[in-house]
Amino acid sequence: MDPPSAQLTVEELRAGVTEAHKARRKAAAHAQAEDGIALCLEAGIDTIEHGIFLTEVLAARMAAQATALVATLVAPHAIVEGGIAAGIPEFAVKKSAAVRERHLESFRLAMRAGVRSAAGTDAGTPLNPHGTIVPELMLMAGAGMAPLDVIRAATSVAAAVTGLEHETGRVAPGLAADLLVVEGNPAESLKALDAVRLVIADGRTVVNRL
Repeated sequence: MDPPSAQLTVEELRAGVTEAHKARRKAAAHAQAEDGIALCLEAGIDTIEHGIFLTEVLAARMAAQATALVATLVAPHAIVEGGIAAGIPEFAVKKSAAVRERHLESFRLAMRAGVRSAAGTDAGTPLNPHGTIVPELMLMAGAGMAPLDVIRAATSVAAAVTGLEHETGRVAPGLAADLLVVEGNPAESLKALDAVRLVIADGRTVVNRL
């Protein structure tokens, strides 16, 4: 797929959004470039995944419409870092290398515009397995987001943009008791998130390394 090309019309997108909202679900869009993002915003999409070629105008519109960005910075980063030596096809490495810096710029642009950012990884792309979000969080912090805001992006903000804020995402009465205990202070250094000592899921201890 050519990264700048839009694949769906606004009518097609709007139909998808309408059906998702009728089912009380959020609508997310894999949108990388200016035309595609603009069409998604016109259709009322709830979250933009990737947003690689975001512009100031589009970022301002996302902020005004409360459309969230899920940048998935780790997806192209892992491909470029692993490279051909990891068995990734040359065309895929070149494609990711061509967009990686622009991806970071768009993420910073969204932050400056006040766009809500939720953490996500696009897991399943090369060298980007399911099971950890820490590499993504580290890249978000490296792009200029404060560690505590990065943690919020992975918890309370992520819950809000997926419509789960009344179930999870915060430590509060009535919400699911999903808790991590780590060694160190992740508000100071996100590396602490790699040192998990205790996992409580829905009030039950599922991992105990204390």
